[in-house]
Amino acid sequence: TLFITGSDHPDWSPEQVRAAAALLPRGSSHVIDRAAYLVPLEAPAEFSGCVREFWAIHPAGAARVD
Repeated sequence: TLFITGSDHPDWSPEQVRAAAALLPRGSSHVIDRAAYLVPLEAPAEFSGCVREFWAIHPAGAARVD
């Protein structure tokens, strides 16, 4: 699971994103600078790059850890 937040989001802080990711076996987190609520609209290139990188590391259909 990939958790993403913007550095300017007041309710979903970078620390919270990292903590949430740490709770999952394959959890990952990313903080996008100068973004807040609508990260895909505020920083589309960085957002999509982050998702693509995550998919490259964790391809669909890869073995699940339950």
